[in-house]
Amino acid sequence: MKRHGIPHHMCTVTLGIHKDYKNNAYYANNFDESAERINRIFKEASAKGVHVEKRSVSLEEIIDHLKSKLIVICLLDAMLLECCWCDTFRRSCLCCFKICPKLYQGHFVVVCGYDCDKKLIFYKNPGIHQELCCSRWDQFDNARKSFGTDEDILFIDEKSLHYTKPLTDEDIDNLNIS
Repeated sequence: MKRHGIPHHMCTVTLGIHKDYKNNAYYANNFDESAERINRIFKEASAKGVHVEKRSVSLEEIIDHLKSKLIVICLLDAMLLECCWCDTFRRSCLCCFKICPKLYQGHFVVVCGYDCDKKLIFYKNPGIHQELCCSRWDQFDNARKSFGTDEDILFIDEKSLHYTKPLTDEDIDNLNIS
């Protein structure tokens, strides 16, 4: 986001990498290398103009942000993610949730809408071809708070949209963020 001049702030319950992830199969292959890189990025974030808050975010806060016609990018466990509209398709494929092993699969989605009456949240899932997906609030909350996600969430901020300029190539080289 910083690289493209998109104003945002990040919330996470863990600044850096959680040491218990070393035992998680998803992270095990390159934990030490990843831990060093991720911890460095978090340490340098503020100096590079990236605002990160260590805190949990409520679903109500996400909905309030969406009410401002802004989006949220959310890390969640794809194995716990549901889509009320395309689960029929998933159940018929080889990689459906009922057949796949119950291992953590980190996955980002763009949260873009809600229905308070029906308690639904709408999101774009880059992993499938559906135009839009839909989840029940409780299922979405379970997937985003699952062990492995650190409840990582990026709020796209409107306040600065009008005067934030994209970074130059020189700015990007100076960021040194992978």
